[in-house]
Amino acid sequence: FDYGPNARTLKSIRNKQFFVYSDEVKEIMRLHNIDTTAVKNLLFFGDVKFNKSNRGKAPCHTYLIEPTKKTAAISISVKRCDSVATVLDLKVLY
Repeated sequence: FDYGPNARTLKSIRNKQFFVYSDEVKEIMRLHNIDTTAVKNLLFFGDVKFNKSNRGKAPCHTYLIEPTKKTAAISISVKRCDSVATVLDLKVLY
């Protein structure tokens, strides 16, 4: 099992006590018939784009996660704080 920076970052987001979706993301998901399973799958198999992420603002960091062959064609922006991860943006890529 690969435990590089990508895997560690995805795991740290998945393991937050609270995981929430912004109202805008909820609406995009509703319009495109995307369920939370697609997002959760992205958090296991997605590709964290560190060069497009904002890791400079402690205690919260924002990460861009893009799809791989194992995920739906969506990308998300997630703000990871101490106990909460918030999906701020979701883009449908198909």
